[in-house]
Amino acid sequence: MMATAEKIREIVEMCIFIAPQPCTLEQLHKVFEGKIPKDELKAIADELVDSTREKAVMVVEVAAGYQMQTNPAYAEYARRLMGDAKENALSKAAMETLSIIAYKQPVNQAEIDAIRGKNSTGVLVTLVDKGLIKMLGRAKDPGRAYLYGTTKEFLKYLRLNSLADLPPVEVFSPEQESGGMTR
Repeated sequence: MMATAEKIREIVEMCIFIAPQPCTLEQLHKVFEGKIPKDELKAIADELVDSTREKAVMVVEVAAGYQMQTNPAYAEYARRLMGDAKENALSKAAMETLSIIAYKQPVNQAEIDAIRGKNSTGVLVTLVDKGLIKMLGRAKDPGRAYLYGTTKEFLKYLRLNSLADLPPVEVFSPEQESGGMTR
């Protein structure tokens, strides 16, 4: 016997709640043993996103899946309960390095160092340890340097659904900062 529409919605919501990573449509499809079409599951998940948008705990689409998170409008209250999570904050050097990797991946350390003008060894280790970047392999040129790229954890950290959601790199160009004038 197939569950009612309301029961299916509740099961989808429960799956999104308990999933340790963003819950994908493929995972939901397996939960229902393939009996509920993926497009129907997507419609249910998207409806959860819409119906929880103004609630303290909301469903968001992120990293090619769905997850629950605290509404940013309630962040101050969560911070009071949990304390300021400074250990999760990234340094300026880490954000610079992460930005370079996000826009230029796959990229090696020499390229990152050239752009930053600083050695990035420690920052790369930290970003790998936090799961925000990973080694994608080695370059084919002499020296066979490690190539770095971002992870799904990176998408979650920045609340992005995909790399396509990154702002265009032109937004950060010096011409934009100086009102379009170059020196």
